[in-house]
Amino acid sequence: MAHGQFGKWLESVGINERVAQMMMKVYSELGSKTSTYSEIGLNALYQIATIPPAEREKPHTIPSTGETKTVDEMTVRELREVKKALKEAEKSRSRHVTHCANCSRTLCWTPCKRTGRPYRRFSGS
Repeated sequence: MAHGQFGKWLESVGINERVAQMMMKVYSELGSKTSTYSEIGLNALYQIATIPPAEREKPHTIPSTGETKTVDEMTVRELREVKKALKEAEKSRSRHVTHCANCSRTLCWTPCKRTGRPYRRFSGS
């Protein structure tokens, strides 16, 4: 297809450009796994495709209900809630790491090398 013709082609087959972008994202992220999600609508598939790959296979607790579900069991609203919670947790972790890296004495939660459980310690001490 010649450069600049994709939009015209989409129009000729009756597909909105945003929908086409969602379809491409779903395919690029889920690829052959789309048959696993064959009963799920495009909006839910898009939400799943935009969840980090490591998080797609795990069950998650839905913030508003406290229920634990896998991504293929969630509604679009639940997927959005989980994505928001994952994003906030990642932001909090990166802020903590940045803060600890920039301060000489900061209280940190560090995993114990023996048990793996977190404990509090002062960094830089």
